Order: sequence, then structure tokens, then C-alpha cells
Amino acid sequence: MFQFETQLKKLKHEVLTEVAKLAKEGNLTTESIEKIPYEIIKGETAMYRCCVYKERAIVLERAKLAAGYLANGDNIDDEFVDIKEDDQIIYVIEAACDRCPINKYSVTDSCRNCLAHKCNEACNFNAITYVAGRAYINQEICKECGMCKKACPYNAIAEVMRPCKRVCPTGALDID
Repeated sequence: MFQFETQLKKLKHEVLTEVAKLAKEGNLTTESIEKIPYEIIKGETAMYRCCVYKERAIVLERAKLAAGYLANGDNIDDEFVDIKEDDQIIYVIEAACDRCPINKYSVTDSCRNCLAHKCNEACNFNAITYVAGRAYINQEICKECGMCKKACPYNAIAEVMRPCKRVCPTGALDID
């Protein structure tokens, strides 16, 4: 039996194994692909997501991608992918995306409300004000350029990156 670093790698292996078995048997049909989530996610108790239905939806999208179909669609038959050299080959599975609401830059408790106010001077969008003795970034105005973070002499402005973007080895994810 294989040892896996993470549950994600184990899940990927299981999906790819099932798709490969179906392809080898010549049985890579819509019906057989739609059965894969029930073979991998057994029972009615969710282990990783809010519910077992979401877990199965994610496994189905992974199986569709592994079989050569586009993810995030309702109909498997009409969505076969013919990848050309410059085409998109990385897809975000919508069911798996939590759409984490992250403000990229925020002021930490390290802010000393210094006299220089270099963060405010560096911000070309007037997104920084001072409230209760420390800087505050108005997220509705902030353009996430990072100039305030670079200018802060106390390193009091934190940059938070979405988890999926941080772990993407190619830097291919661009979140709107």
C-alpha cells in the first residue's frame, strides 16, 4: 500500500487510478465517471468539507478533468478538451473554491502610529487613515499595490495571500 504525504495526494491518486482503470477497460463513459465519487467517498459522513455532497462534487470534477473533460459544467459529453500548446491547462474547481474573503494588506498591532506616517505618504490612493492611535487601511479604497507595506519602517503592515495562490508552484493563479 502507498504512503501519502497528505490526504489530497491520496485523493488525487484514487481519482486517477479509477479513471485509468475505466480507460484501460474501455469503459470511460459518462455513467462510469459519475460513479467514481461514490466509489471514493463512501458513506454519508463528510471528512473534509461541509457535507458529503460537496466532497463528491469535487471528486466528480477531478474525475472529469482526469478523463479529459472540462470541469465546472453540467454535461460531461459536450465538454471534451482538446488542449493546444498555448491553451489554459490549469482549472479551478468551483465546488472546491471557498472564495476566501481576504484583505491582502492589513495593519497589525505592531503599528506605533509613528510621526513619519510613511505608509500614508506612500499610498497614492489615500486608503490609509489613523484611528485609535494606529493606521487603518480602508479596503474599499485600497488597490493592493503594497507600497504601504514597503514603506512601513516597523513592518507593521501584513500581507496575506490566498492559500491557493500561495501554494501554486507556477504562480498561474490570478484571483479577480
